[in-house]
Amino acid sequence: MVFGIQTDIFEDTKSRKIFHIKSTNKNYLLQDGLDFKVRLLRMNIVDSISFVFLFNLLFHLPMILNIVFVAVLYFAYLFYFNYKILPNLQEAKKVERKQQIVSTKKETSFPIVAIGYLLIGIGLIYCLITHQVTSELMILVCGATIVSVSMGMYYLLLYVR
Repeated sequence: MVFGIQTDIFEDTKSRKIFHIKSTNKNYLLQDGLDFKVRLLRMNIVDSISFVFLFNLLFHLPMILNIVFVAVLYFAYLFYFNYKILPNLQEAKKVERKQQIVSTKKETSFPIVAIGYLLIGIGLIYCLITHQVTSELMILVCGATIVSVSMGMYYLLLYVR
């Protein structure tokens, strides 16, 4: 059983997209149509949680039902990938990973991503202070605020270094 965390996608020296499974050390050639399905496997848990969150906003289901729905979505795609997509991939024998060029000069571009995350965090804090958030969504908004401000600070610190 291949989970998303066990995989990697890279380009080899022949400019082919390679799907690498870390646990078995096997490499597979990725055709253009399957690239999206493999990337979906890597983000499967996040996609499942996001879909159920949006579904819950529409239908207001109990929390236990949401958890079950996340698990069903996650495992359904996991089994679909492992039993339908993975057996059809062509295994690549000799694969050499292309060397990535590391930039030695400091990026001098404006940290727009950091500013964006910080502005979202400030907006969420404003919503919390002015009581624009219902009690059901309070935990979610607090979590999103923490993540947003943390990511903003992270990207800002990367820029400053």
